[in-house]
Amino acid sequence: MKYLLSLLALSVFQISIAVAQGLSKTEKKVVDHIQSTTSEAIDLLKESANINSGSLNIDGVKKVGAIYARELEKAG
Repeated sequence: MKYLLSLLALSVFQISIAVAQGLSKTEKKVVDHIQSTTSEAIDLLKESANINSGSLNIDGVKKVGAIYARELEKAG
C-alpha cells in the first residue's frame, strides 16, 4: 500500500511535467510549485502512511489527524 501511494504521487508528478507545455502562465506557476514541493509531499505521505491508523486504532487515527493539523496550521 505504501509503495502504491508513493508510485501514485510520482505518476502525478510526471503527468504534470508532460502537460506543462501549452499551459497559461498561472498554470505553469502551479506546476512549478508542485514540482518544487513533490519530495516534501512524498515525505508527508510516507509519514502518515507508516502509522497504523485503521478505523479501530483510535490512537493511530489521532496521530494522523495531528500530522495533517500541523500541516494545515503551517499553511495558515
